[in-house]
Amino acid sequence: MRNVLVCALFSLFLCVSGCAPYRLGSTLDPSLTAVYVPTVRSNVNEPGIESAVTSALISEIQRDGTMRITPESLATTKLEVTIVDYSQSAIRYNSDDNDRAEEYRMVLRAQVVFSRISGEKAGSVILRCVLEGEETFLKGMDTVSAKQRCLPEACDDLAEQIVDACISIW
Repeated sequence: MRNVLVCALFSLFLCVSGCAPYRLGSTLDPSLTAVYVPTVRSNVNEPGIESAVTSALISEIQRDGTMRITPESLATTKLEVTIVDYSQSAIRYNSDDNDRAEEYRMVLRAQVVFSRISGEKAGSVILRCVLEGEETFLKGMDTVSAKQRCLPEACDDLAEQIVDACISIW
């Protein structure tokens, strides 16, 4: 009986020690989690896109929970986003009339710069990349309304891509 107990404890020790280097949650350096998010800038001519992406980005950071949004004076990092392209393209046409589009894809492309703003490496860039968020929508009766319903979804997708890129860089 004692041998069985010793073997069981030894097996448990091997299992636990084998998993010792693994951690649950993010591998993001804790010194980088206090992030300042200025309003998203835009180089495209689409009204309200800056506020829509900023709102989606803040919501995604809060939902993910790896980073926390702080004022610039308390932040260790800064996440700057600039919308560099906004496009819509037809992806499906009416089977009876190939000139009439039925479904569109909206794509938002953004330049992302995640950098340190405090500490000994202040000013250094952690991540610089271009990411895309997209969504599809059906034309329906009113293309403008369909586009307005689709924009928040594309913003959410872009925000998710940005947050994932920032937290997985480590």
